Amino acid sequence: MGFPSLNIQIMDKFFLKSLSDKVWNTKNARFTASRKMRRNKYSSNIMITSLSAYIIIINLLVYTDKFKAVNAQITILTIVLSILVLVVTLMINQVEYEKKENNYHSCGVELDQLNQELRILLEDSSEPNLDKKKELLNKYYNILLKYNLNHTVFDYEYAKEKSENCVSVGSWLRWNFLEMHALYYLGTIIIAVVTYILIITSL
Repeated sequence: MGFPSLNIQIMDKFFLKSLSDKVWNTKNARFTASRKMRRNKYSSNIMITSLSAYIIIINLLVYTDKFKAVNAQITILTIVLSILVLVVTLMINQVEYEKKENNYHSCGVELDQLNQELRILLEDSSEPNLDKKKELLNKYYNILLKYNLNHTVFDYEYAKEKSENCVSVGSWLRWNFLEMHALYYLGTIIIAVVTYILIITSL
């Protein structure tokens, strides 16, 4: 007579463990996506600030005897850089990194709260009834619907690898060097080098 009750208890624990794992992985993916958006926000701000600094420095060059002869070229260059700053700023504003960062983070916090509830139920000897299971599932999906901005497949995979302390070389390289923040840094450096070459060759 005890076996059916034992089987139901095992199935209940399996449900809780399965849902807890799903919530845990989704939570980690959302926090990872939030960190990525924050990193993109900082790197894009650095790019805009650097380009603005380039323009100021180049404009100051015309006050030196060495660069007075290329005043026209410097003016054209500063106009091009100013347009570039405007375009980049508009594009970055459209992406809304800060808004996405907050969205992912808030979602992760609520998922973490749900996961804590699931962990408590897992440690409890009582068995959740059908209504409780539906309530937990609804909580999970309502959180996802509330923050209807999904993470990428890579966010999920990288977060899972990191939580298991087994980040692959490919994932590590992509996270550190092949994501959007790296392109902002690379673009900043390339523009600086090209600007320097144009100024030097114009002398």
